[in-house]
Amino acid sequence: MENEDDEEKDDNIGAFDLEAEITDNIKIGASYLMDLTNQESQEAKTDFSQRDVISGRLNFQHNKLDISVEYAESNEYDRYDNNQIDGSALYSNISAFLGKFTLVGAYKKYKNFDVRISDLPTANHSEEPLDDSWEPGFDEEGIMGEMQFVPDYENEFILNYAEGWSSDFQIRQSDLFTEYRHDFEGVSFKAEYSQLEQMNKIISNWKKEITPVLSADFMIGQFPILIKAEYQYKEKEQGTETKSHYEPKLQTDISYSSYSLSVIAENQIGESEDGEDGELWIGAEFATTIFGSTDLRIFGGKEKGGKVCRNGVCRYQSEFEGIRVELTTTF
Repeated sequence: MENEDDEEKDDNIGAFDLEAEITDNIKIGASYLMDLTNQESQEAKTDFSQRDVISGRLNFQHNKLDISVEYAESNEYDRYDNNQIDGSALYSNISAFLGKFTLVGAYKKYKNFDVRISDLPTANHSEEPLDDSWEPGFDEEGIMGEMQFVPDYENEFILNYAEGWSSDFQIRQSDLFTEYRHDFEGVSFKAEYSQLEQMNKIISNWKKEITPVLSADFMIGQFPILIKAEYQYKEKEQGTETKSHYEPKLQTDISYSSYSLSVIAENQIGESEDGEDGELWIGAEFATTIFGSTDLRIFGGKEKGGKVCRNGVCRYQSEFEGIRVELTTTF
């Protein structure tokens, strides 16, 4: 695996995983991972730091209840500096199916735990880290609860709330998400509202993001169409200075057979933390499947960056301007 600090060097990673089915409803598992990271010592000679990760997990499945618990411990040892760092991670999830209701709960607790070949569950709907300046897995704890209510085939309600914090409560996060969906004849309408708030007392930083979204899915002939309108409000307080702005966004996705086109236009109204006003992002992406197992995506324009959902795929993008061509092949 390529070294994070020096692309000319490689690191060595090895792991194994074992899972056993105890009963029809219970599975247990265990895994071990060893990571040898190539590094330069103070005497300019090559050395390795070694990290060992041991974990165990339990899964229980029933027609009314699903429970999963996983716990891991890591031990990182620097052979040259003779320094050792111990870490741990606990994540649990429970889902209960009660007729028209589905209840979901999650709990996380991480300490000095950052394994680069896997992402730690965030235990919040927005999948945001505890804080932008906080290293994931360094010191965090949190809970999440969700209720889904489907009274009939035409309506769906979702309510999700999560809290996260550091052990000294200097870093805090709250995440709220609600959704209502109604299916008319030929049209699916969805209204969403999310609110993310983060506070970092260490650097006197506080920010809030409020995002209402309206979207509609429908067909015109053989063309599935998505139209989505978003009006995000951002507010940030750094010390005694407060700045806020709006970011309205309009998106249209059109598909036909294996071809799809997504056009997104987004504008900034007000002053951001960078002091800019009137920023405009307009971009379009064409996507199709070629040779049966290869996805082709061509993007042109300017995009803000962050989490982007278009042409049926959600992922995080860096800020970009120009033309980008991507080929992804599945073997």
